[in-house]
Amino acid sequence: MTRQAIAARVRQVRIDQYGEEGGPELAGLLGIPGQTWANYEDGVMIPVEVVLRLIDLTGVEPIWLLRGDGEKYRPTVGHGRLAR
Repeated sequence: MTRQAIAARVRQVRIDQYGEEGGPELAGLLGIPGQTWANYEDGVMIPVEVVLRLIDLTGVEPIWLLRGDGEKYRPTVGHGRLAR
């Protein structure tokens, strides 16, 4: 588990649910500045409170986010702009 691997998964969640240009929108929903979100996607360590809000907002599976194992999203998710 590396910061870069986690950053890549965080980026994938953002692209899946908010699109290629959705970083500022997701950052706003998480209550953080857009540049801070961009830093997280570049590998800066994400504070646990932001990770928890991301999990709640997007329905991403914590184990997938941490290790890349298993399903990416919880099965009954209606979150995010592009909810599945």
